[in-house]
Amino acid sequence: MDKYEPQDELLRLFDTVLSEEADDLEFKRLEQLLDEDSQVREQFALTAQLDSEIRHVFRTGALNSEISRADKLQPPHIGTVSSRSTRRTLWLLPFGLAAAAMLLVVAFHTDPTTLDDHAQKKNEVIAHIRKPPAPVATLELGDGIEREGVQLSIGDQLYEGDTVWISDSDVRISMGCGAEIVTDVQSTMTFVSRDRVRLLEGEVAVDVASWAKGFTIETEDLEVVDLGTTFSVSASKERKTRTSVHKGLVRVHPRHSGSHVRRGILIAEGEAFATDGRGRLSKSEEVSASLLELLNSGSLKPYRPVELHNTGHGIQVGDEDSQWQVALAASEGNKSKHYAVVCGPHERYLANNPDTSQWVSVNDWKRAPANSLYTFQTKFDLTGYDLSTTQVFGRFLADNGIQAVRVNGKLVEVESWVDNQDGQTFDNPQFRFVNVTDGLSQFENVIEIDVWNGTMQNRRGRQEALPNPMALRVEWYAFGRQSVWDQ
Repeated sequence: MDKYEPQDELLRLFDTVLSEEADDLEFKRLEQLLDEDSQVREQFALTAQLDSEIRHVFRTGALNSEISRADKLQPPHIGTVSSRSTRRTLWLLPFGLAAAAMLLVVAFHTDPTTLDDHAQKKNEVIAHIRKPPAPVATLELGDGIEREGVQLSIGDQLYEGDTVWISDSDVRISMGCGAEIVTDVQSTMTFVSRDRVRLLEGEVAVDVASWAKGFTIETEDLEVVDLGTTFSVSASKERKTRTSVHKGLVRVHPRHSGSHVRRGILIAEGEAFATDGRGRLSKSEEVSASLLELLNSGSLKPYRPVELHNTGHGIQVGDEDSQWQVALAASEGNKSKHYAVVCGPHERYLANNPDTSQWVSVNDWKRAPANSLYTFQTKFDLTGYDLSTTQVFGRFLADNGIQAVRVNGKLVEVESWVDNQDGQTFDNPQFRFVNVTDGLSQFENVIEIDVWNGTMQNRRGRQEALPNPMALRVEWYAFGRQSVWDQ
């Protein structure tokens, strides 16, 4: 580090700039130091991170640099604190963030367990599903089904987390993953996810397409996992479950066996087992044959997921995403298309998850011009799908927001948005749900998403027309019946 720039003077300069009280000379001095000395750059980055974390403590009451800013829990009572006083903790930087947390505890007389409790509560909140629920099934037959007291009609969609009550009538539900569920008795079930249903009470028969292997029906005391199968499951309030296999093979997992080692038991075609309420399995009679007749009636082909690509799925930060292109980039002179790059994420973004989705942008994504437009593009193929049954849904996060969405050049009906407020967090609760089903083509389809990069909001709520981060994150769910079907 520059010997003419003492440590305390350097931190004073950092403090002045971060508190937005620096004059032009101080800004130029810091810029010169950052250009000349890598240690200064590293320390300034750490200082800025600590500054952000300290502010985060006062917003949420929890200090945890590893979790996303997904919610705003009420902080513990710490009295009135000025932003300048919090920045006096910067001298603790060499000792790390934990030391700064302890200083906060001492300085503001906050019980350390209170911070721990709030951090734990924050983790518990984030652990729950916080994204808009995706549609996972369609009601194909039946008029005796209710959701939260509202009668459903044929063609209505069922979403993640929905619980439905079915009267004593014939009902058929098509899962988007490729499973067909029927019942003809009073039943209650919850759609846990796209490939898992919880049967609370009643009786169902299920036929699972080959591509949906692993589809699961769970009850209070049993999980029945498809391995290429037609099977039946019944559940009662007495915590007794029966399952029988009519074709193929299933694996069952007793949930209350009392064993520390969870055992999976295979049940083959023609076999039937029941639990005794304690998780123990024994041979049983098959479930009602009337369900099989209902399951085999009609000529519906199962839904099949459509292959679309979530942004950044399965690749590393800094990699180009071969499934996403930037078709228009204000910061790059609107040059010809090029691949989007997995970025960041910025401290205000939901953390990346390569297993599901990540943020993508242009190369210099942190210095995107304010009030500028970027267009991202991806493609997918619907060859062999019946377009009248095909549905495409997306969950979008964007800094600062989405201005328009087009499918094959046609505008999709979507209400545009720009998140432009103090703090500007882009995390779980701000995922927007977008239906992009309109305008689909039988073969290759092109989706374009216009991202508007707004004006940076500083901590005082002022807008600044300076370069600022820009990125997009998309998670898809799509399915349709095939006009050409090969199970």
